[in-house]
Amino acid sequence: MNSKNEIRVLVDRDGGCSRGRGIMFTSARGITPESVNAMARYGKGLVACCVEARRASELGLQVMPGSTRRRGMPIFLVSVEAASCAGTGISAADRAETLNVLANPRSKAADLCTPGHIMPCLVPEDPTGESLLSLAMNYMAEYTIGSIIAWCDILNDTGDIASADFCFELAERHGLLAMHSGTTRQILSLGTLPRTSAPPRYSDAISSPYHLNDVPLSGVSL
Repeated sequence: MNSKNEIRVLVDRDGGCSRGRGIMFTSARGITPESVNAMARYGKGLVACCVEARRASELGLQVMPGSTRRRGMPIFLVSVEAASCAGTGISAADRAETLNVLANPRSKAADLCTPGHIMPCLVPEDPTGESLLSLAMNYMAEYTIGSIIAWCDILNDTGDIASADFCFELAERHGLLAMHSGTTRQILSLGTLPRTSAPPRYSDAISSPYHLNDVPLSGVSL
């Protein structure tokens, strides 16, 4: 199970604005209420979930009506909730349950209902691996239990996009692993990232990222 310390902070000094930006992310599979609460409390952005296009199709997830495609930005799908949620869906426990359902390769469309309090999204094809979400998904696919990630943007104390420096300071303050996007990209290309804290792989986990241009999206209309 994920703990707060399994949350990574991924920082791009050149992204978003001149001061950079950052995201918090962790594997959606095994995520705990503690991790969801930490992301909402410290990251402050919307807690969302990146899924692969093929998985979105299998779960019957539709693109949000009126959604527009912007370069380098995720494509948000309709909000969802785990059908098994006993509460309103907004609590950290309910959101963790929904994220686990999204990440479980055995889940079916009937295991989710809409609307809900988790926003799944698709990450457009990014051969260069430049976007933070694409990089985070590749990291998780390579070194943990699958590329389906829970994530949120990091906001500063006034509610604006946090600078790179703020993101690094936030990670240090809360004992989270901070990763620079450029360094992480180089390490992934070399395959030399230390695995000391990585949980074991699940043999049935979906671990290969699918790109929007590679997969026929029956049920996912763009």
